[in-house]
Amino acid sequence: MAFKGFKVILASRNPKRGHEATQKLNDSKLDVSFVVMDVDDQESIRQAANTVNER
Repeated sequence: MAFKGFKVILASRNPKRGHEATQKLNDSKLDVSFVVMDVDDQESIRQAANTVNER
């Protein structure tokens, strides 16, 4: 959806890989940001949701 002008939030449990992927997409002029989230961890999901709501 980023290529259609939407802001996209990429989530990954691996911060290094998430930031690398986000940077590649930003280099392509796409509006993508990153948040750490592990779908197997409820607290991680809660923290990611808080971060998204703040943005």
